[in-house]
Amino acid sequence: MAKKLKITLIACLTVCLAAFVAIFAACDNNNDDSAGDTPSDGTVTYSITVEYEDGTIPSTDLRIAVQLCAVRDDGTQGLCLTPVMIDENGVAEFVIDVASLSEINDEISADTVYHIQINRVPETHTYDEELYTTVGQSSYTVVLTEVK
Repeated sequence: MAKKLKITLIACLTVCLAAFVAIFAACDNNNDDSAGDTPSDGTVTYSITVEYEDGTIPSTDLRIAVQLCAVRDDGTQGLCLTPVMIDENGVAEFVIDVASLSEINDEISADTVYHIQINRVPETHTYDEELYTTVGQSSYTVVLTEVK
């Protein structure tokens, strides 16, 4: 009888532990993060693709770079991040460590809006200079249009 009671108790504890783990995991996965693109490690990633109107990618020989600058609440430009050169696919990727940057600059948070700037645009082209990131969106395309 004692052996059956011990087995039953162990089985009940196992079921309770499994249920607790399942509930805890479900609660953790439903954690609503206000930025939408901020993983639990405290980083925000932005991927900016630069291309011409016809969809072709500028040569890396042009040394085109993308830069993100924080926009303050009053609309003025704040901290600018180090420019990132586009790769052979026309992509510049920023992985922003929000926790570290917010310690040195109180303008930076998970929901900071950044102004997207393109450096070294060929003289024959221009782009929409009023491009900004938005919370929850991590991928952008900047189209270089021919100056007429």
